[in-house]
Parts: sequence; C-alpha cells; structure tokens
Amino acid sequence: MTDNETLLEDALLLVEQNFYFLHMGEFFSKLSKTEDFTDRSLFVVKKYENDRAYYFNAEIIQELLVNARATKKEDISLFEYFVEFNAFRGICMATVESLRFESSFKTFMQDLFGEQYENFFDIVSFVRNVLSHNIHSEIRLSAKDFDGTLKRIR
Repeated sequence: MTDNETLLEDALLLVEQNFYFLHMGEFFSKLSKTEDFTDRSLFVVKKYENDRAYYFNAEIIQELLVNARATKKEDISLFEYFVEFNAFRGICMATVESLRFESSFKTFMQDLFGEQYENFFDIVSFVRNVLSHNIHSEIRLSAKDFDGTLKRIR
C-alpha cells in the first residue's frame, strides 16, 4: 500500500469515526436531558502507562449534566452543541482531505455529484474552514472565511 493510499484510508476511517461519534453523542445528549445522572459518581479517570492518569473535573461534568437537564427537549444543550460542532468539523475536514487524493473515492464522488462536484467540494471546504477557525461562542462569518473559496471559484 502506498503512502497516499494509507493516508486516504486513514482519512476515510476518520470520516466514519466522526459519524459514529455524532450518533453516540446525540444519543447521550438526548439521554442526558431525560435521565438524572447527577446522583452518580462523576469521578472519571483515564489511566495511561507508567501509572500516569488524567483526572476529569467532576464539576465540569456536573455543570454539563445540569445544563442538559435544564435544556428543553427541542433546544440544544451545551453538550449537544459540542458534539455536533466537533463531529461536523471532523467529518468535513476528513472528507476534504480524502478528496485531495486522486483515488477511487474521489472518482466515486465525482460520478455521484456530476457537474455539482466542484460546488460540493467548495461547500464542504468552506464549512470545514469556518468550523476549524471559529473561536466565538457563536459561528460568525467574516470576509476571511470567504477568501479561500472565492479565490478557488473565480
């Protein structure tokens, strides 16, 4: 397998993994709105080699659980926002990277979208760039967000 084939395979796997993350994240988001987890132990530890560990902050977990329970069923909780934002950013990023390779995947997408392929690529690239470079609590668009796409389509 060539380096490009390995990179393509990794990028497509990342698309799939982000899709799985989106599904599980949405499931747990809905569950956290209906189930009360605040009475459970919020002590979470991620253990590593050589007796190293990362201790997650129970107060942050508690805050997100309280936010989820206080959020109306039809509204988006903070956790849901994080899940959706990061999943779509990951899906778009990995899709764009996958389409940069001359591959059977790119050919498939070109056949699927036909004359709309370039528009699809531009939209996914734009979303990726906006989600990757946004540092606001809301998604705000600026002229810089459009520059790369405008240069490409002109």
